[in-house]
Amino acid sequence: MKINEKFKQALFHDFQTIFNRRMLILFGALFVIYAISDMGAVFFLIPLSFALIPFRRDDYQNISLTQKNIYMIRARYIFSLLLLLIVIVTSFITSNLASMFSASNVDLISISSIILMIIIFLTISGILLPIFYRLGFKKGQYFLYIVVIIFAILNVYQNKLPFINIIQNINKSNPYLATAIGLGFGGIIYIISYLISSKFITKNK
Repeated sequence: MKINEKFKQALFHDFQTIFNRRMLILFGALFVIYAISDMGAVFFLIPLSFALIPFRRDDYQNISLTQKNIYMIRARYIFSLLLLLIVIVTSFITSNLASMFSASNVDLISISSIILMIIIFLTISGILLPIFYRLGFKKGQYFLYIVVIIFAILNVYQNKLPFINIIQNINKSNPYLATAIGLGFGGIIYIISYLISSKFITKNK
């Protein structure tokens, strides 16, 4: 199946916004910080933050919602998923390299943390992407800050929150069911998010 040329061009431009020296250094620094801090599923903040950077380019180049097309929307969502994949693969490679030079096994991020990261990423990015499309980067970034603050609070008070305990109990009793439900929920949110963003384009034509 031949990939549409407009889609490939849009995807290339999105990657172009993060493949520069400053962004790669920032990516590496954030990766090391989260790895050393052993923050597990909070790794989702790395691909999420970088997935939103192209919106800053759109604002800078004055690319309005009326100038965007369905291929740009589709490319932005695929771009976000590819960033998630890059972070997951990088964590595995880093873990293996670290274990080669260590007397003990080094596990930067567990399988359960990766699954949780995917679920959270699909859910949060699914919520934020339409907001960024609608409001732009300058206004949309405040919603990202709210997400960061919320997860910081949840990380501190996770043992005191009833719904966190319920989720943990379900995961302990039937981890496969919890994973399936979580991935299904995140996937549905992401698909609905794409449809909403697509509607923004068609309504402004």
